[in-house]
Amino acid sequence: LYGVLDLSRVLFAMLLGVVVLGEVLNFYQIIGLIFVSAGLLLLKYRPFTPKTSEKQNSFSIYIVFALISCVLNAVSGLMDKLLMKKITSTQLQFWYMLFLVIFYFIYLLFSKTKVNIKNAVTNYWIWILSIMFIIGDKALFIANDEIHWIREDLALKEGEKMEVMARIRYRQPLQKATLHQFK
Repeated sequence: LYGVLDLSRVLFAMLLGVVVLGEVLNFYQIIGLIFVSAGLLLLKYRPFTPKTSEKQNSFSIYIVFALISCVLNAVSGLMDKLLMKKITSTQLQFWYMLFLVIFYFIYLLFSKTKVNIKNAVTNYWIWILSIMFIIGDKALFIANDEIHWIREDLALKEGEKMEVMARIRYRQPLQKATLHQFK
């Protein structure tokens, strides 16, 4: 059940985008939303599996926490989108990391967890994970001021779109795509 709830964060993010940002869904996005919703329902109810005789009581406080986590994940994505209009991705990453450290410090204070600083500093896995976390987080954000055009004569202005042949991943075949420039 947690997996179903976790996947529902896409629906919450879409709902926040439409309600808060005033985004408009096109035909393909609506079809995609229907497929995601149907997939979530099929994961939950599993109509093609045999019924068991035992009744499962799946409600618990953990389900509520998982649902709250999905909603907060969608709010976080909304905040990222709003903040990226005002600040750079590096600034956003700095504040994210700062608050993350503060929250972990508060957790350590309240849980009274003993931390061996010497082991934490000398453990190379902590350094590797920290560096990979920063690199991965940095790779997720591309601010509008970081967008550059190799051919300035093809640069899109706000509200324009362009049909191109593109690939998302290395060695993927070229496919028809449409670039949209938003503010």
